[in-house]
Amino acid sequence: MTTALTTYRSAGPIPEYVRREEARAALAYVQGAELPQLRAHAFLRCLWELGPRVSELLGLQVGHVDWLAHTVRLVTLKQKPSKRQKGPFKPPWRVLPASDGLLAELADYFTAAGIKEPEARAWTWSRRFGHSVVCRVLKNVGVEAKRANPRAMRHGFAVNLAFQGKPLPVIQQMLGHADALTTSIYTRIIASDLKPWLDGVEF
Repeated sequence: MTTALTTYRSAGPIPEYVRREEARAALAYVQGAELPQLRAHAFLRCLWELGPRVSELLGLQVGHVDWLAHTVRLVTLKQKPSKRQKGPFKPPWRVLPASDGLLAELADYFTAAGIKEPEARAWTWSRRFGHSVVCRVLKNVGVEAKRANPRAMRHGFAVNLAFQGKPLPVIQQMLGHADALTTSIYTRIIASDLKPWLDGVEF
């Protein structure tokens, strides 16, 4: 018991995260028919529905979208090679399920932007610019500065899954965490924010 409590207390501060209603407000803010709006909306929606890091999403190519299998393939960054591995390290891929709505939006965006070749990148932004787009939109819909960033949106994706009862191993796989202990931090967020659990409960 002592060991468990020590691990829990030493896990660091609870991460800030974007809430579902804030993510929806951000998506509504960039909704539009012009190409810059289509580009930004598709980017934010992928962040919210797939939970990638900005660098991972910016590596997305047209050929990484499997329209028949309804999946998106992303390279998983920030994983270290195994000590047993020989030769150069290649970051692993993870295949994520994508909703019909997200796939339809990506198809519309690719068409509007003239992105056709399988090797073509979905977004040619730099990491800094992609980061700034997310920060600016979140701030414009009233999200406080400390949570108006892509990392908080990624945490929000995971928290949204956790609050809807998805198992931690599923969340771990979606996020591309090598260690389950990293994913377990979301159980602490759930314990610290009880309101979503009590919404709709009658007494």
